[in-house]
Amino acid sequence: MLASESKKDDINQLNIQKIGDTEERVLKSALIFGANASGKSNLIKAIGFMRDIVLSSISNIETSVSRSILPYLLREDNFENPSEIEVVFYSNNIKYRYGLSVKSGEIIEEWLYYTPQSRETKLFERNRMAVDYNKASFSEADLFVKKGTLEKTRSDVPFISVLSGFNGEHATVITDWFKKTHILNGINDSKYSNFTHTQIKNNPDFRSWLLKILKAFQIADLKVIDDAPDERLDQIDTSDDSLRKLVDSFKELQKTRKISKTDLVVVKRVESHEVEFPLALESDGTRKLINILGPIYDSMMTGERLIIDEFDSKFHTLLSKHLFKIFHAESNQGSQIIAAVQDVNLMDTECFRRDQVWFVDKDDEGASELYSLVEYKEKSRTLKGNYSDDYLEGAFGAIPLFNSFESIDQLMGLDHE
Repeated sequence: MLASESKKDDINQLNIQKIGDTEERVLKSALIFGANASGKSNLIKAIGFMRDIVLSSISNIETSVSRSILPYLLREDNFENPSEIEVVFYSNNIKYRYGLSVKSGEIIEEWLYYTPQSRETKLFERNRMAVDYNKASFSEADLFVKKGTLEKTRSDVPFISVLSGFNGEHATVITDWFKKTHILNGINDSKYSNFTHTQIKNNPDFRSWLLKILKAFQIADLKVIDDAPDERLDQIDTSDDSLRKLVDSFKELQKTRKISKTDLVVVKRVESHEVEFPLALESDGTRKLINILGPIYDSMMTGERLIIDEFDSKFHTLLSKHLFKIFHAESNQGSQIIAAVQDVNLMDTECFRRDQVWFVDKDDEGASELYSLVEYKEKSRTLKGNYSDDYLEGAFGAIPLFNSFESIDQLMGLDHE
């Protein structure tokens, strides 16, 4: 998420943000492209896995989160090696570096460093149950370390999780960062729809902001209601024959789809009438749009991070671009979005910088590699308007297994002649 220092790529200034008074600049968003089964979802799962270890290991005694990790199965010499993951981030303008390695449910290593000024300083290093820590800067560990040995902490629980439970100064910074990192599924929006509906009901600022965006969908209002939909439909004047048929159709749909009596209602204007639609009758794309805007707005207001798999599913290219333009323009609290996408039309330098475009590709051993578009040097001093054609032609790798329709036909046994 670091912004490129290349002058050529220093465009779209709304897409970046500075860290306090430092010269460090970070991106507000990043897009991850790659073929199916290239590893995009696994990257997101890895971040979610680390989040679960840090936040849930203490409460899960019998089914420890760390015990669910699998080694890399395509390389035999990796079976005995621990799996390692590390994050680097800023909090209150101070850089932190936290990581751990896990094997067979045991925390093998764990470490925490920070950079309060210009030099990185160790706070602690753990090797199984042995701990070496900075007594001056990390005194929160005093009660848990005796003669260099970790106490009151299980072997499958991160030390940072234990210290956070006792309000450790630095440990709380780490756990708070993970608490403010949210992972969403762009295909199934049901897990965050309730959050958005609550925001619509209780947050007038969000509701007003949302309705501005939804005007393009002919949506005049949104309501969270608790009465039966058929009662609301009965209040509509059906003297008009076409309107009566519309109401009758809604009632029939309510029976077949079993629409809940507590629902989010979409209000649309039909001629001189306002008609209330249960959200369940809207398209998949409209439902997803409304539901996902709740977390996006909340992240902008609170400076939190969203990591979204299949962000562009059910979205038109122009809608995806529009949502990111809004996010880039209005997010100034440190919020970020990392999105796995498939729509190559988003490789548009009018909307995104090259350093915001990332690829995931598999090497010869089946391991996923992550790399940025900005790593590719170009002969031209000027940026291209769009890099989608180059990508589809294989210039950056990370393309589908089938490079042409002919290769698909050969696989299917079809004859081009």
